[in-house]
Amino acid sequence: MNKFRELIASPMRMRIILISAVAILIICGSVALILALRGGARDIFAPGQQAMRVYFFNPQAGELQAENMPVSTQDLYWLPAAFAMMQATPGRNLSSTWPEGLLSPVFAQHQQTLFLTFDESYLQLPPFDEALFRSALTLTLTAFPDIDEVVFRTGDNYRTESPDTVFNAPKLSPSRLANVSVVLYFVCENGDGLIRDYATVLDANPRETDLVALERLIAGPVPEGAVQLLPAETRVRILRDVETRSIYVNLSGEFAARFSGGSAQAQLAVQSIVNTVLSNSVWDIRHVFFLVDSAREGQFHGVQDFDRGFEYEYYEG
Repeated sequence: MNKFRELIASPMRMRIILISAVAILIICGSVALILALRGGARDIFAPGQQAMRVYFFNPQAGELQAENMPVSTQDLYWLPAAFAMMQATPGRNLSSTWPEGLLSPVFAQHQQTLFLTFDESYLQLPPFDEALFRSALTLTLTAFPDIDEVVFRTGDNYRTESPDTVFNAPKLSPSRLANVSVVLYFVCENGDGLIRDYATVLDANPRETDLVALERLIAGPVPEGAVQLLPAETRVRILRDVETRSIYVNLSGEFAARFSGGSAQAQLAVQSIVNTVLSNSVWDIRHVFFLVDSAREGQFHGVQDFDRGFEYEYYEG
């Protein structure tokens, strides 16, 4: 005991002991933090820390679809890993939504919000491609337990997204079924306009009234004085971009085949879809864009502004 008292009696020795103790505490704390971060990074991979859930586009179904992509348990940088996987080629006839040539964003996180900053090329993306990419990226990143929302920034432009606001959020949030009243617009048999009709659809999703009405418009029955221009076998999907007040109606190839020769009927058929969708949407939607088999390339058989989008047109009757 006396020797120990002599050892620490010197002020210099006491300083050395204190500095050494502090250094040991810092080292131990750093090691513990690194281990905690490494463990937390591994925990976000699922299932079994061997895969990451990444969202891609299914052109045949016309909607986003999740795919479990394999990851290395040694890869602790989960965000760059997610960016890389979204740019990879998925399987099962899925396609990447990452725009060609777009650089990975600069990122930062504050609490449960992830901030992504893109270069100016992001503003030049076609609306449909940008909305699809933004939705897929949001769904992929908010699957991690510490991310609730994603902020997209380019220069002075920014918007905040979450699983409840992205492109096809209604499909991701189940709603109770109900009996829904819809208004339908059919083409007059004399070809001079549209006829308004009404119907009740049983056991429908109230959040998807626009899709429910469009499916009923295709299936019929057709009211007196109207003709059915839409092929009964036409399959349809709807993608919504609520912030831009736009909706994309994705029709199968049967619709295009019906009007392969091009006619005034094609324009009326398109407008009947537009009026039906806009009259029944519970979302604040003002413009309707069209895709045929998930593509928007070129004009559709002479239909004016098919690639530009449509607004509601008033018809009596």
